[in-house]
Amino acid sequence: MSLPRLGPYLTATGGNVRDALRLYQWNVDLSGAVYEALHVFEVVLRNAMDTQLSAWNATQIDTSTGRAHAADWLMDPAHLLTRLAGNDIGKATDRARTALRMGKPGGRAPGHPDVLAQL
Repeated sequence: MSLPRLGPYLTATGGNVRDALRLYQWNVDLSGAVYEALHVFEVVLRNAMDTQLSAWNATQIDTSTGRAHAADWLMDPAHLLTRLAGNDIGKATDRARTALRMGKPGGRAPGHPDVLAQL
């Protein structure tokens, strides 16, 4: 480990290398715990947003065709979602397609859960 990397830990421990390494390890452990919680939060938030966007999208009318959009906001996004998301939905669909091909070449087309997982 380089001195610039360990420096703040040495400063915090009054130059004690053993304590600095312990503090560094504690920081690694704490960071891992934060990322674990962040991961769970991100999945829960994404799923909650999906539920709300599905309900909202189904109430939107396509002005060019006069038909209502499907609840599946990823496969049939209303104009506002298309405008806000830009290329993100298309890129997520491409990533889902690639992931499905890696898992099972020649398999099915990506569905809503596959694309949602890639956002």
